[in-house]
Amino acid sequence: MGYVTYNNSNNRFEWKGTFEERHIPKDAGWRWDPEKKVWYTNLLECAGKLKKYFDEKAAQQYNDLFEKKNRKLELSSAVSSEFNVPTPIGCDYFPFQKAGIHFVMEVFKEHPGALIADEMGTGKTIQSAGVINVLNPDRVLVVCPASLKYNWERELKCWLVHPKDIIVVNGDDVDFSLNAIYIINYDILHRIPEENYQYNLIIVDECHYIKNPKAKRSKLVKSITKTSVKRGGKVLFLTGTPIVNRPIELYPILELAAPSAFGNFWSYAKRYCNAHYNGYGWDFRGASNLEELQGKLRSTIMIRRLKKDVLGELPPKMRKVVPLKIERFVGEEEIVQLLNESCQLREYIKVLREVAKEGKGNEELAEVMQVFDAKMKVVFERVAEMRKFYALQKAPFAAKYIVDMLKDEDTDCVVVFAHHHDVFGVLEEVFERAGISYVKITGKESAEERQRAVETFQSGGAQVALCSVIAAGVGITLTRARTAVFVELDWVPGNILQAEDRLHRIGQEAECVDIHYIVARHTLDENFADYLTRKIEIIEKALNHERMKTQLEKPVSLLDVITTFEQKQQRGEEEESKIISGEERSYALELQQKLAIVAALDKDRAARRNNVGFNRFDTRIGHFLVEIPVEKWSNKMLRVAEKLVNKYRKQIYEGGV
Repeated sequence: MGYVTYNNSNNRFEWKGTFEERHIPKDAGWRWDPEKKVWYTNLLECAGKLKKYFDEKAAQQYNDLFEKKNRKLELSSAVSSEFNVPTPIGCDYFPFQKAGIHFVMEVFKEHPGALIADEMGTGKTIQSAGVINVLNPDRVLVVCPASLKYNWERELKCWLVHPKDIIVVNGDDVDFSLNAIYIINYDILHRIPEENYQYNLIIVDECHYIKNPKAKRSKLVKSITKTSVKRGGKVLFLTGTPIVNRPIELYPILELAAPSAFGNFWSYAKRYCNAHYNGYGWDFRGASNLEELQGKLRSTIMIRRLKKDVLGELPPKMRKVVPLKIERFVGEEEIVQLLNESCQLREYIKVLREVAKEGKGNEELAEVMQVFDAKMKVVFERVAEMRKFYALQKAPFAAKYIVDMLKDEDTDCVVVFAHHHDVFGVLEEVFERAGISYVKITGKESAEERQRAVETFQSGGAQVALCSVIAAGVGITLTRARTAVFVELDWVPGNILQAEDRLHRIGQEAECVDIHYIVARHTLDENFADYLTRKIEIIEKALNHERMKTQLEKPVSLLDVITTFEQKQQRGEEEESKIISGEERSYALELQQKLAIVAALDKDRAARRNNVGFNRFDTRIGHFLVEIPVEKWSNKMLRVAEKLVNKYRKQIYEGGV
C-alpha cells in the first residue's frame, strides 16, 4: 500500500506508491515530477486530502505547517501587536500599524517579499517607515507614482529614527551608488544603471502598476528586485486595491515575493485564473479557487485590514499634506522681506505708544503707523497674487491626483475644495476629459441648484463635488464621501474645519475621513499648510476651552507663518553646524583614515583627469576633512565624509582598507 512522506530537501510532500495507485495522488490535485518520477505537492490543502496515508514524518511536518499557517492567518488580519518598533520622538504607531510591521518581519524570515494591502488611509507609508526602522538597511529603493514622490520624502523624514540621506530622483544627474534611500517614479526606472541594482530593501508602492508583465516598468521592477533578492535583499509591496479578484494581475507580484509558495506561471494560472484554451489562444482573465487563493495569500505574504476593522483606533479625520514640486512665486522673497520689516516696525510702534502715553512722539507714531499700513497693504496684495499663482499651478496636478484616486476601487467619490473660479475651471476641464462626473457648489449657483447638486452627489449620481471653502462650508451634507482634497486653504482655521465637517458630522458612527492638502513644496504655501494643520489639531484637542473656540475665527497671522518658516530653517542650520558627539568621533576617525588613502592618491589635487584620487569637485572638501581634527567635525561634515567614503570605496578597498 502506498504512503505519503515529507522530503526536507525539496520542502514538499511526496507519494510513494505503485503505478496502479497513481490515481490516489492525482485525484487529490498532486503534481507529477517527471525528473524524479514522483507525485508531490507543496499545498497543505492537497496534502491534507491524503492524511490517512501519512507516515510519521509527514504527519509531524503537516501538523507543524498547519499550526504555522494558522498563526500567520491570525497575524494577517491582526489589529494590534506588542512588537517593538523604533519610533521617533513625538510620534507613535497605531496598534494595527505595529501589527502590520510585525507581520512583514515574520514574512521576511521565510520569503523575500511581503504585501501590505490595507485599505487606503490606514498608513501604509508609515508602516513601511517602521520596517526601515526595524531593518535599518543601508540601501533602499522606493518606487512609486510621480505624484507621491515628495509625500514619501516628507513621511520618511518625519518617521525614520536612523539618519539616512533621502534622494528624490528627478533628473539624470544622480549617483545611484550611495548608501541612501532613493525615491523614484515608475516612468524613470530606466535611469538606474544595472550595476546599481543591489538594494537591501525595495518598496514598491501602488504595486498594481506592475500588473502587466509585458510593460517596461514591470520588467524593470522585476529585474531590479530579482538582482537585489539574489544578494539578500527584501521587497515590500504596497497596494490599497483588492486585486485578489483578478488573480492574473497578482502573479507579477507573487513570483517576486514568494516564488516557492506560488509555483510557476502555468500551475498558478490553471489553479487560480481558470486558464483555458478558447479556440484562439489561452485565456487567463478568469478566476477560480478564490477562497483558497485568499487563504494562501494571508498564510504566506499578505496582510489586509479595512478601515472598519480599525475604526476604534483611527481619529475621525486623518490629514495628509501632499507636497508638489512646482515653480516658485517670484515675489515670495519680497513678501518675506516686507513682513520682516513690518515685524520690526510693529515692535517699534509698541515703544512709541508707551512714549505717547507721556504726551510725546505722537507725530512720529503716526508716521510709523502710516509706513506700517503701507507695507502691509503691499504684503496682502502680493500674498493674494501668490495664492492664486500657486493655486493655478497646483490645479492640473490636483486634478490628475483625484482622477488616479477614483481609479482605486476603495474610492468611489471625492469632495474637492478650492477658492478661485479659475481653479475650478482647470479641474472641470480635466474631469470632463477623463469622463469623471461632478457637481458644483461654488457660490455661483442658486439655492435650488445647490440643493440639487447635494442630492445628486449624496445619491451616487456624481463622483466629485467641487466646492468653495466658503460657499459649501455650512448648511450642506456630503457624508457619502470619505475623502476630501483641498487644492486651496483658507486663512481662517474655522472655515477649514467647517468645510471638513461637511463629510464628517460630529457624533455620527462613520468611517474615518481622509483629508489631503495639496501644497507647493518648499514654499510659503507649504509652510502655511504645516502651520495651519498644527493650529487646527491644537484647537480640536482643546475645543472644550472657550479661549480656544475663539481661535477658530481668527485668521492665521502672516507674521507667525514667516516666524515659523525662519525658525524651521534656523533649526536645520543649527543641527547641521553642531559638533559631533564623543561617541561618533571613533567612527569619524575611521572615515578620515579611509579618506586619507584617497587623498594620498590625489597628489595633483585633481589637476589631471586620471581617475585616481578625488575628482575636481571633491578634492577641496576631501583634503579639508583629512586635515581638520575630527574633534572639530560638525554633523554636516560627518555626512559629507560618509558620502565620499562610499563614492570612492573602490580606491579605498584597493588601497588596503
